[in-house]
Amino acid sequence: MIHAGGGVSQFNSILAALNIHPIHHKMVASRQAEVGPVIEAIAADSTKQSLEEESLLTERKMDGEREISASVDAGWQRRGSGKAYNSLSGHATMIGAKTGKVLDRSCRIKSCRICAHAAKENLPARPHVCQKNWEGSSKAMEQDMVVEMVKKVKESGVRVATIIGDDDAATISRLRHEVDPTKEKQSDRNHLKKNLANHLYALQKVHKSLTTKVIKYIQKCWNYMVAQNVGNEDGISTGLDAMYKHPFGDHSSCGDWCSHRENPNMNYKSLPYGKCLSDSKLQSSLLDLFTRYKGISKKLAHMGSTQANESLNMTIASKAPKRCHFSGSASLGYRVAAGVAQKNIGHSYVAKVNIRAGLSPGTFTHKVAVLRDLQHRKPKAIANTVKAKRRRMNLKAQRLQRIACQENREGPTYSSEIGLCQQTDTILASIPKPCIRPEPEIVNFSAETHLPVYFDLETTGLDRTCHITQLAFLEEEEEFQVYVLPKKPVSKEAEKVTGISVKNGKLFHFEKEKDAVSISAAIDSLLSFCN
Repeated sequence: MIHAGGGVSQFNSILAALNIHPIHHKMVASRQAEVGPVIEAIAADSTKQSLEEESLLTERKMDGEREISASVDAGWQRRGSGKAYNSLSGHATMIGAKTGKVLDRSCRIKSCRICAHAAKENLPARPHVCQKNWEGSSKAMEQDMVVEMVKKVKESGVRVATIIGDDDAATISRLRHEVDPTKEKQSDRNHLKKNLANHLYALQKVHKSLTTKVIKYIQKCWNYMVAQNVGNEDGISTGLDAMYKHPFGDHSSCGDWCSHRENPNMNYKSLPYGKCLSDSKLQSSLLDLFTRYKGISKKLAHMGSTQANESLNMTIASKAPKRCHFSGSASLGYRVAAGVAQKNIGHSYVAKVNIRAGLSPGTFTHKVAVLRDLQHRKPKAIANTVKAKRRRMNLKAQRLQRIACQENREGPTYSSEIGLCQQTDTILASIPKPCIRPEPEIVNFSAETHLPVYFDLETTGLDRTCHITQLAFLEEEEEFQVYVLPKKPVSKEAEKVTGISVKNGKLFHFEKEKDAVSISAAIDSLLSFCN
């Protein structure tokens, strides 16, 4: 049950479906008390061995003491909402930067089921091993667990010289105060990327030209810039200048990642219409944003990753699901230990637990473990290749494009309080799917016999019953445009995009009144222009 991430209720549901007598929770508690310490012992042995491997792979030494770099991160039994962090328990892990294996683990628990029941009945608690070891807030759990792990590792003769972690906790300050004032800190590149996205989306509320597509492009440029300037503080500082210059056509600060330096007239494939941005106010805001990042250029040049910790947190969450409460007993510690053992040893740790518990290793236990480890290693090796990464990017781009097309065709379907909207016809209307996929028709045009004319329409929305609000046609030397007074209201989304609105029977373009005619008069004018 611990290995599979289930409990008594789930296991009894399987037995009931198989018409097998269920098991009692007290019997499970007794067996757990026997096998749990064995799992913790196996996990402790694996972390001890991993620490030795990590210290051997690290060549640095200081005052006869071996130094290592390790990433740390915490997970909670209840996910924080951003406003409330009130989990009753949490766990933290330390993973070596060289081996990628767990060097130590720690848990903090704020409640004990037996003590809570005794307090409720106003009786003394029966003799038991109380798991409660924390009285502070849930937010302060992470730094306390990290300090404990660093001290424990130091007692074994290994010094954690560099800590890799996110910037959401004051862990490094407490480490420097209580353990070592020379402790170094490396920020997690994924958290910094997420924080950058938060800043950009905040600017999106002020600048309409900063669309989601533009934000994705800036993030991509950021990734290239950071990846090509690892350890180069000056390169990072120059690259930050490029973040607000490059999208606007200025490539004086761009690095090797920019292909526009050799070909300035090259189109921007990821920007709207393939053209550089031109909003001076947006550029000024981006200048302020990336100038603030210049103050941490050294930190950006030496970043680490806590991705291994995040992956381990997912493994632990599969053994101790957040929808269940395991922290009232010793079960949470056993499940965290199982996740650590699986990370360091693989699924074959189950056979080791069986042997140490005096049971048979299990023929099928070993076969399934070998299969699971193989299924884990093979995709991981393939996923790190350039071909696989490029394929993932292409699939993601295709998926996003398909979703955007589907949402545009379906119209508004899911948003806050959409059920209270009175425009039922607008909600239900949608653009129909094409019945037949159009085949491209190749026509040989001649400048002597044909004259190309380019056109565009603005409408009240994207549904199948929308009305036209503007016609615009362009020939090389002549142009034609006319505003059309629609008989249907302009949707808020269309008004944001086109700037066209109708008030009291008059048409306005960005609050300026325009002469508008009926659709029949507009078509007559258009035919005259074409003739």
